[in-house]
Amino acid sequence: MSNHWATSYIGIPYLEGGRHRIGLDCWGLLRLVYLDHEGIELPLLPGITEKNILTISREVVEQLESYWTELPCPLERSGVAMSLQTVPHHVGIWTNADGGKVLHAWNGNSVVAETLRSLKTRGMRTIKFYRYGIHH
Repeated sequence: MSNHWATSYIGIPYLEGGRHRIGLDCWGLLRLVYLDHEGIELPLLPGITEKNILTISREVVEQLESYWTELPCPLERSGVAMSLQTVPHHVGIWTNADGGKVLHAWNGNSVVAETLRSLKTRGMRTIKFYRYGIHH
């Protein structure tokens, strides 16, 4: 993955509510990547915290239904919505590097890039891909 855009995010510390390079949560990472590489400023969603999974799920679903279009397969920098059950509560960004990985920030860890297989092994039962601003 050397010299790939995603490497500049790997290792940024997890910070609940983080929206800057000093610390990011999952939404903060997605937001920063879209701003840096797509020139799109996603909403801040400051109410999302790991302590309130229901709020996270509601906010993510509302965003997906309003501004995102589900894709049949991932594209570079697609948003990735994930869930341990069925309702999305975690997001990441798809990268085609190294055969395809999801860049994401998970509570207690720094930003990492994981394969879909690794995420499924961790218990992610639902993984869907989205692109911002595409409407049918």
